[in-house]
Amino acid sequence: GGDAKGLSGPVAEDETTTTTTTTIGPVTTTTTTEKPKEETLPAAIGVGDLTKTEFITSTNEDVLGFKIKTFSKRAADLYDTCRELREDLLNAAAYLVNAQILQEAQWVGQDDHWYMGGVDEDMDDSAMPARESEMASPSAPQDGGFQPATAPQSDKAEGSGETDYGTNNQVKNVDEADVTKSDGTNIYAAYGDKIVAFNARSGTQYAEVKMPEPWYDPEPCEYPPPRPGPEPMPEPVPAEVESAQDIDVTTASSSSLAAATTIVATKKSMPYYPGCWKPKAYIQKLLLHEDRLVAFVSGYGERDWVFPVTLMQEDVQATDAEPPKPTPILNEYGNVQMFVFNTTSLIPHEKEGRLPKMELLARRDLPGRLSDARSVGSIGHVVTLTGIDTYTHLRRYFYRYHSDYAEVKEKDEFISKAKEIAPTRISAFVDGLINELKLRHGDGCTSIARLAAFQVGDLAGEARVNHWWDNGIFGALATVSTFNITGNMEIVDVSTETKYAACFMPNSWETTLYATRNKLFLAGRGHDTIEEEPGFIDSTLIYGYHLAEGKVEAAVPFGVTKADGNILNQFSLDFHEGTETLRVAASVPEWNGCLVERDDWGGCSKWGVVREIKNTVSIFNLTSDENPGVMPKWAESKHLGEPRERVMAVRFIGNFGYVVTFRQTDPFYVLSLEDPSMPEVKGELKISGFSSYLHPTGDNETIVAVGHNATETGRRKGLMITLFDVKNASDPVDLQRYEIQDKGSTSAVSFDHKAFRYLQGSKTLILPARARDKNGVFKGFYIFKVTKEDIELLGTVNLAPGFSAFPKCTYDACLEKRSMVFDSQAVLMHGHYATSRKISEPSDENWTLDLDQNLTREECVWDYDCW
Repeated sequence: GGDAKGLSGPVAEDETTTTTTTTIGPVTTTTTTEKPKEETLPAAIGVGDLTKTEFITSTNEDVLGFKIKTFSKRAADLYDTCRELREDLLNAAAYLVNAQILQEAQWVGQDDHWYMGGVDEDMDDSAMPARESEMASPSAPQDGGFQPATAPQSDKAEGSGETDYGTNNQVKNVDEADVTKSDGTNIYAAYGDKIVAFNARSGTQYAEVKMPEPWYDPEPCEYPPPRPGPEPMPEPVPAEVESAQDIDVTTASSSSLAAATTIVATKKSMPYYPGCWKPKAYIQKLLLHEDRLVAFVSGYGERDWVFPVTLMQEDVQATDAEPPKPTPILNEYGNVQMFVFNTTSLIPHEKEGRLPKMELLARRDLPGRLSDARSVGSIGHVVTLTGIDTYTHLRRYFYRYHSDYAEVKEKDEFISKAKEIAPTRISAFVDGLINELKLRHGDGCTSIARLAAFQVGDLAGEARVNHWWDNGIFGALATVSTFNITGNMEIVDVSTETKYAACFMPNSWETTLYATRNKLFLAGRGHDTIEEEPGFIDSTLIYGYHLAEGKVEAAVPFGVTKADGNILNQFSLDFHEGTETLRVAASVPEWNGCLVERDDWGGCSKWGVVREIKNTVSIFNLTSDENPGVMPKWAESKHLGEPRERVMAVRFIGNFGYVVTFRQTDPFYVLSLEDPSMPEVKGELKISGFSSYLHPTGDNETIVAVGHNATETGRRKGLMITLFDVKNASDPVDLQRYEIQDKGSTSAVSFDHKAFRYLQGSKTLILPARARDKNGVFKGFYIFKVTKEDIELLGTVNLAPGFSAFPKCTYDACLEKRSMVFDSQAVLMHGHYATSRKISEPSDENWTLDLDQNLTREECVWDYDCW
C-alpha cells in the first residue's frame, strides 16, 4: 500500500442502500451495503450488531492497505470460488503484517540485533522417512491364512434387572463420543493406545487392539545439540516486484506476486534441543453403531514428537532424490486419525499367546485436533480444529531481529524494507493456505464459511480487533467432517465417503460443540473492542449448521450470532424445538482497572472494579426471516447472581432453565422460558456450597446435583450430592443433601458429565470420587439410593491398588472413570481395573478384571499411578 489509505465516506444513498468509496493504496473501490432494518437487536455491551457488515479499513497511520469485513450475517455464507477466499485472505494477511510492522518499528535501533534460530550447514536436509506402514487390511484371508473369528456373545442370559450402559448424552438420540462404549453384551474401553474388549457379564477379556506407533526418529535428539547460526538470506526479490511498496497486496494478481521462497521443514534444523520424547498414540474417544467401532487417535502429527516447535529452514535447494517436505500452514493436520473396526470379526494376533484383534476396516487422517464428535444413527459428525501457522509462514519475516533487517538501524528504513518484502510473503502465505485447503477438503473452497474479523459492528475511532492471538483474524480453522459409520469403507482411503464444512474460529483451544439430530452449533470465544476500559469485552461467537438426517452430506451453515461473555460448557447451549430458539447462558467476567484518570506516564493511583460480572440467559430466534444468516437475539434475562458470583452449572430442561452461581453461597435459579420473548426468573434458592453438574431424575419434579459444600466465607469443603425439588418453579427446595466429609474429596463429574450415572428405575446414583479415608487414598465409586426422603449410601468400591512391598507391573495408561449397569450389576472402571458389583450391595463382587495381567516385561511401567 501507499501512504494514504482508508479515506472513505458516503457518496450516494437511497432508501435501502449506502454507497461508499474507499481508497486502498493506488486502488479505489466502491462498495454498496444494505441499510439495517429499523428493528435492531437489543442493546448489548459490545458495540454494533450482526445485521450489517462493517469494515476494518487501513488508515493514514498504517503501512499496508487492507479492508476486512467484521463478523456479521455474511459469515454464514459459503464461498462461491477460491478467488473470493483469496481476496479475503490477502486483506486479512495484510492486516496481520501491518500490525507486526508497526509493533516492531517502534523498537528498531533500541536493542541489539540478534538472530533467531538457525541451520547447521553440515546437516543432511533429506526428507523425513515415511511413517510406519498402515495396518494391513485383514478383510480377505491369504493362502494358508486365517478366517476372521466372531466376537463372543454373552455367556450369561440377560436377566430382568435394570440395565443402563449408554453414554450420558446431553440430547436424546444424539450419541456423544466417549472413552467407553457398549453394545449391551461387550464393553469397549480406551486404555492409552489400546482398545480392550471384554464381556460385560463375565468380565472375560477377549480382544485387544493396539494402535500403530507414531513415526519417530531418535537421531536428532542426540547430544550435544548443534550450535545455532543465522538464518540464510532469502533470494532477491524479482525485478518485476522490486517496487513492491507501491503494490497493494489486496488487489495484486497472483502472477505479479510470484517467485515466493519455499519453506521446508527439517527436524534437523532446530537450533537447540531441550530433550526429545518418543511419541505414543492415545485414543481420545470412541463412537459405536451396531458392529462398527470408531476410534479417534491422537499422536500422529508430523511434529508431535518434540518440543518446542521445530524452527523452519527456508530457501533450501533440495539435492536429494526426495525434496524436504513443506511445512504445513494448517499445522495440526493428521494429528488425529480415525480408525474403524468391525467388533464382530476377530483376527488372531501375530504373536502366540496374545489376545486376538478386531478387524480394521478403515484408517484415515482427520483435518486437525479432535474437538468432539457426535453420531445420529449411523451418521457421524466430527469437529476438528487446525491451528493456522502464521508465525512460521508470514509474521516472522517482519520481526526486527530477522536476518533481512541485519543492517537496518532506523525506523523508516525498517518500514521501507518490510513494505518491500510484504507483497511476496503475503502472496506466498495465502496461496499456500488455499492449496492446502483444496488438498485436504476435497471440494476446493466452496465448503468454507466466509472469513471475518471477530469483531461485531461499528468500531469507534481507530479501534481494532484485539491483538492477543493473531490479531483476531486467523485463530483456527474448524472442520465438521460427516461420514457413514456403517458405510462401505475401504482400508486407508475413505475420503469419498466423507463430506466437509469449515469455518474460521477465534482461537484453536476453546471451541464448544452442541448438536441435535439435525442441527449443530459451534461456539468460539472471542473479544469485541469497546471504548470503555479495559477496551474489550469477552464474547461467544456462534455458527449454526443444518445437518442432513440419515445422509452423508456436508453440514450447511444457516446463521451466526453473538452472546456477550463466555459460556461454561456444552450445557450452556440448548436448542428448543418447540419454539425454534437457541438458549445460551453466558458470563461477562469482572474486570479490575484504573478508577481515575491516568497520569502522563500511563500510571494509575487508584485501582478497583471497573466492570461488574454479568450472568445472563439469552434467547436467539432461529426462524427470523428479516435478516437471513443471523440468529437474532430475541430476549435476555436479568443478571443472575450476587456481586462477583460466577456461573458454576447450567441445565436447560423443557421450558425451564436452571443456573447455579457461586462465590460464598449457592444461588440456585429457576428460569421460565415458556415465552421466549420474556425469560423470567421464577424462583431462587440460596444454600451453602455450589453445584457443578445438574441432572434431571426423569420425574419432572426433581434434579440431582453434584458439587461441593462450602463455609460461610466460600471456602470449599467436601463433595456434596443435593436433590432439588423444582415442581414449584417459584419455590425450589433442597430436599436432601449428602456430604463426603473429606474436605479434599473430588469427582470427575465436576468437569466430565460422562462419568455420571443415574438409574431412573431404582433411583441409584453411581458417582466416581477421590478422597482420603482411614485406609489411605480412595479412588473409586460411591453408590447412593436417592429419594425424596433420603440420600442413602449403599456402599463404596475402591479401585486404588493397596500398599505392596513389591512394585506392580502396570501399563502406562489409565481407564477413565466410567460405570455401566447390566441386569442390576454395575461394571465400574478406573485405572487398571474393571469390576462388577451388585448395585444394591456393592461389597458383593461378581468379578474383577486386571487389564495388566498379561503384560510382557517390555510393556511394564512399575506402579503407574492413575489419578
